[in-house]
Formats: sequence, structure tokens, C-alpha cells
Amino acid sequence: MPGLDLFPIGGYKVIYEMANRLAADGFNVAIILPCFLSTAKKTSLKRCCGALYYYAKAILKIKKCPWFNLDERVKRIYVFSDYNIKIPEGAFVCATAIETAFALNKINSKTGFKKYKNLYYIQGFENWVFSDAEVYESYRLPFTKVAISRWLCEKISNPPAALNGGGEEKAVLVPNGFNFSEFSLQSPIENRDANVVCMLYHGAPVKDCACLIEALSLVKKEFPALRVNVFGTPGRPDFLPPWFMYFQKPDNITHNRIYNEAAVFAAASRIEGFGLTVGEAMICGCAVACTECPGFKDMIIHNKTGLMSPVGDAAALAVNIKKLMTDGVLRETLAKAGNEYIKKFTWDASYKIFKSVLADVDSAAVYPPVR
Repeated sequence: MPGLDLFPIGGYKVIYEMANRLAADGFNVAIILPCFLSTAKKTSLKRCCGALYYYAKAILKIKKCPWFNLDERVKRIYVFSDYNIKIPEGAFVCATAIETAFALNKINSKTGFKKYKNLYYIQGFENWVFSDAEVYESYRLPFTKVAISRWLCEKISNPPAALNGGGEEKAVLVPNGFNFSEFSLQSPIENRDANVVCMLYHGAPVKDCACLIEALSLVKKEFPALRVNVFGTPGRPDFLPPWFMYFQKPDNITHNRIYNEAAVFAAASRIEGFGLTVGEAMICGCAVACTECPGFKDMIIHNKTGLMSPVGDAAALAVNIKKLMTDGVLRETLAKAGNEYIKKFTWDASYKIFKSVLADVDSAAVYPPVR
């Protein structure tokens, strides 16, 4: 993993879900959690926080993930840095983020790439710290690559000409799955209050919550009865309007209630690997108004399973939210279609694909890019 699992993180959740299924299927699974990676680009503050947690773990003997029910058969191995990582010969080794891919490449270079069967689980175009050129460089590493969405498969197999580096790269599509016992439709879609909207708050610029807040503020001017329920990991942001109800780190019951009370789920991300919260909202019966973020497009088909608007356009997003609030037939039709469509994204289906990759990890060429 790229670091310690202090707080709920979507990318970690995906890996842990897959780890649970591997363990249940008889695989010997270990999660390596480094305090530092020599290939990472982190601020001094983040490095200090990581070191403090690492030593707190050693003193307090923290053995379990604080926010995910990880199978007890999955080992959690804390190491200070990638220099301390020891991997048994013949193991499948899976990089889960760009810095872990570069770290695994360094580890492999010491052994001539002969000791391990290497995979790279790609969950985003990780150019928020690394450059585009470095991201594409990571895609050229000699690993079998899997990606969680179609647009990432396209990114991997069709780099810009200037960053190609020669040779065709391929990736296997392993879509994210959902836990349908964790999230469920509990409140009839047709009985919901059209004035209730829910959203995720996240501080990352790529989530563009500023655009979403602006869009909802535009809606509020026209529909004063609008209520917005927000969930997120950090404390309530100071700039959030007072008419936004904020839930920090809601438990599963509360999280389900937030989705099930809302008629509409809204999101304004500029870029997402996939977009787990969109799928969760669809499971719970929300009609979705979101941006044309590439990762959302595996789940949202405009005018069929939700409404999409241009990235960064708060006014257009506001128009779609208002459509769903005022047109009950449209809202119910999209919510029900979305709820049905999302049911195909199961962990069982995704695990079956991933397991097939393990069976042929040395023959990546048999897996063509998905178009």
C-alpha cells in the first residue's frame, strides 16, 4: 500500500475487499503498510505524522484496520520503508498506487525481475503529485496491469504520442464492486422528499466540491426548501453554508440513512478513477446529477441512469439538480434505472476476473485493452 490506513480511503477499501476474497479462497495474503516509501512525494508534515503513527502502532500493538472489517487471515505487515520489505520468492506482488509501482520496480531490479509475479492495480490517473510523464512511465513498468474503469484502460493503452515510450501497453478491466449488504434501498424511491440532496465532501481539488457548493447555492436561491446532507471524513469545513447538514465519518446505519433520505445525489468531480459514492447512492435509490467525469461514465449513462453536465460548470449542474427536484417522473425513472443498472457491479464478478489474471499473470498479452 502507499501508506498507513489511518482513515477511510476508497482505494484502500477496494484492495481490502479483494484481499478478503483472496483469503477466503485459500490464498495466503499480506498487506504491506510502509511508513515511508523512497519513491513517494510527501510533505515533511505527512512524513512526521506517518512516523508517529508507526511508532504508536509498535507501542500499542495496533493489529486491525480501524475502519474496515478485514479478514483475520489477511496479515497486516508494518514496515518503516520499502528498504525493509521482504517478499517470499514466487509470490504475487501487487502495487496499488504509482509510488508503490516505482518501489516494487526498485525491489525487482535487485533480483533481475525473476523472483516475483508482479501486478499493478491502477485506480486513478495519479497526476496530482506525479507528472503526467511519470504516470505514463509507471504504466510501462514490466507488470501485469489491471484497472478499475474503462477510461483508465484507455489511458494505459493509448498514451499521448510524446509520452508513448514505444510498445503497446495493455490493462485488464476489473471494475469496482459494491457490497450490497453494506448499502441497500430502504426507503421507497417514489416517497422521497424532492427537496433533499446529499453529497460527499472531500478536500481534494479533483473532487471540486467548490463547484458543487456553488451549484447547490444557485438551486437554493430558487428553491428555499432545499436541504443538503453532507458526509465526509474531515471536520465540518468553515466555509460550508449553514443550511448544509454535515455528518463526519458516519457509521454504516447513518450513511445508509443519508442516502435513503435523499431524492438526489450530486457530485462535481473533475476526475475520478471510478467514483464509489455515486454507485453507493444508486444502490440506495438516489437519482444522480453529476459531472461528465470519466470515472463516473461506467455507471452513469446520461438520461438513462442519471444526468451529466460539463466538468466545472456549476450552472449546468444546478440545472440538472433542479430538473430532478421538479420532475418527479424523470427523477423516479432515473433512480430506478440506476438502481437496477448498478446491480451488475458485484464483488463476486470482479474477483472472478482478478483471479483469472492471477492464473495467467505471466501472459499479460492475452488480455487486450478494453474499448
